[in-house]
Amino acid sequence: MNCKKCNEEIPLVVNYKNGFAKLWYCSKCDFEEREITECEHEFVTLKYEYSSTLINVMTKCTKCDKFLKAHKHRDVDLSKLNSKNLEEGFEYQDKLKEIRILFAKKINELRLKQKKLTNEWSIQQWYYGYLESNIWKKKREWILKNVDYKCERCGKKALYVHHKTYDRVGYENPEDLMAVCKSCHGKEHSENRDLDIVSQFKLDNL
Repeated sequence: MNCKKCNEEIPLVVNYKNGFAKLWYCSKCDFEEREITECEHEFVTLKYEYSSTLINVMTKCTKCDKFLKAHKHRDVDLSKLNSKNLEEGFEYQDKLKEIRILFAKKINELRLKQKKLTNEWSIQQWYYGYLESNIWKKKREWILKNVDYKCERCGKKALYVHHKTYDRVGYENPEDLMAVCKSCHGKEHSENRDLDIVSQFKLDNL
């Protein structure tokens, strides 16, 4: 299998149940290719009893629930039809759910592994560590006390101290920081999407 972006050969990273489902992934391009075996349909006509008065007769696949045909009661002998247990799942659908979870978990693992090779990971880990430091905790407490624990945007109770700039992160001036509530903290970030710790310090191609 070749990557459709860089055209280089990419490895098979998941082989589910001897080829029933396969996942290839190119870490360089963050490109994934999936191959999943189609359901081998087994269509059966059954009674679907939703209540004592509502009974539908349908021909569906017992593995994936694919619909084929609906039948009028007068065209079938209800006494000779088996009922569908609506609480039971479907074998093929259950496999698809398992595959989606398995593939997503594997992709996240590979992305994290690749991210750890970049300086983006180092920057984020350094910043998270800084926010746990006593230096930051003292700065945070000073900012909150200085505004009587009130959000500087809406006046509600402030729970966070927001960086308005990362130009002096670690050596912030008071004007670099602001006390905000949870809602306003989210608004600050949504209104200033270019402001983040990685963009401030990330080196190109590293």
